[in-house]
Amino acid sequence: VLISIEAMSISLDVHESSSDEAPQEPHEYDIFHVIQCIEHAVSKVDDDITEVRAGILQLKQTLSGSEFFDEVLGIEQAMDEFDPDQTKRGLMVLLNRLRKSLKQTDSMVGDSKTLKVLVVDDVSENIEVLMELLKSDYKVVGARNGEKALEIARSKQAPDIVLLDVNMPGLSGFDVCRIMKEKEETHDIPVIFITAESEVAEQAKGFDLGAVDYITKPIVPAIVKMRVKTQLEIKKQRDLLARLSTIDGLTQISNRRRFDDILSRDWNRCTRNNAYLSLILMDIDHFKQYNDLYGHQAGDDCLRQVAAAFLKGCMRETDLVARYGGEEFVAVLPDTDHDGAMVVADRMRNLIAFLDIPHANSSAAGYVTVSQGVVTMIPRPAMTVQQFIESADECLYEAKKTGRNKAVSRTIK
Repeated sequence: VLISIEAMSISLDVHESSSDEAPQEPHEYDIFHVIQCIEHAVSKVDDDITEVRAGILQLKQTLSGSEFFDEVLGIEQAMDEFDPDQTKRGLMVLLNRLRKSLKQTDSMVGDSKTLKVLVVDDVSENIEVLMELLKSDYKVVGARNGEKALEIARSKQAPDIVLLDVNMPGLSGFDVCRIMKEKEETHDIPVIFITAESEVAEQAKGFDLGAVDYITKPIVPAIVKMRVKTQLEIKKQRDLLARLSTIDGLTQISNRRRFDDILSRDWNRCTRNNAYLSLILMDIDHFKQYNDLYGHQAGDDCLRQVAAAFLKGCMRETDLVARYGGEEFVAVLPDTDHDGAMVVADRMRNLIAFLDIPHANSSAAGYVTVSQGVVTMIPRPAMTVQQFIESADECLYEAKKTGRNKAVSRTIK
């Protein structure tokens, strides 16, 4: 009972403190994916509440800052009150609102109008021709030089595809393409070159730099529209596969691959900014014994519930929770010092205790618990990411060695 009260008080403290923060800015989301997630959640309300709770946590992150966010909070409250009927009603109301919003968008601009095309040419008339040709199907923007094109490509509203003239003063189309492919944030944007050159050598150079197609001048409208449509369809499928490849199939949170990518990115950014980076490595106590006693199906359900609780314990969009492997999980906390990391670690551990999942074969408690290794530092070139992870693993080992159901921390100077 005391553990439950403590967990609830921590949740209340977090809620009160978060209300003082500036509201999050709305961000773009895939409305089709959101609708599919809600439809799936509705079908699972009566028989898999853990999966529904994980889905709602994902909706909170996806719809944060949007006009639908308050409804998601209402659904989460119904879940916390163990009211499946109200949960289902809330999901259906949200689903209908999203469908209505989608229909309104379709009637105004069509399904593909959310896709953005960047046309780059030093001749304004050429930009105007392509914008007129594509504006009924896509959102089209233009740039008259390579520098401006790179600025748009690196912005938060980056294009989905670039139509790029080869021969421009200053940065040529080849230069722009090469720079885009060298940078992580623009590497995956498809580039179609537009040129009067038809020589094989010139086209081969473009493909070597990473272009996906060529359009020769004078342009043929039907060919341009078809090639743009084809490359956007390919990109859509590639993006979907990329998203699926970063999600753990059982728990539906980020997987080890996603963790490796995010930790590397945050390590480099915190190194440049001289900022703190914290890592929490977590292990479910005596999970093998849990599986032996309750069976692997119960073990899978346990992993899902623990993952959802960890996800709930991270309050910021910049934080990452991932399944590290087996019964191990990890949280990456950029711009977080030791004290902040311990607040998150304690919150997570208490949320797991609040689940009150029975574990008769645990020496730590009569319910499922976790041990944690917490490490904090300002990254520096003399240390590697792998050493950072190993330091967290050493702290985790110490936590398990000295009784489990606790966090052991270290600050690396």
